[in-house]
Amino acid sequence: MAPSLRFIIDGRVMLTATTEGRSLDYHALSAPEAVGLGVYTQQPENDTARATSVVTTFSVPRDLVEELISDHPRLAVELGRVTDNRRELLATAQEKARQAIGG
Repeated sequence: MAPSLRFIIDGRVMLTATTEGRSLDYHALSAPEAVGLGVYTQQPENDTARATSVVTTFSVPRDLVEELISDHPRLAVELGRVTDNRRELLATAQEKARQAIGG
């Protein structure tokens, strides 16, 4: 599948990361959130998006995302905000997991 930004139309998705060899669920997504933000950042994604129900998505190919950002710079700001928020959610979940195991 070509890289794309996928907007959730229906259903739920769980973001999961591997932390210290353990799988850590850290954020549930639903409409109108998106997965595949790496298409914007062009960085490898360190988490996994796992459907927790039947999910319907709308895919926007990377080249169209780039064109939309070029035409609408505010979109880059919003995608950056979402990316930063998810990093903060992951960091918080990782810290809680460390505390739970006594680290």
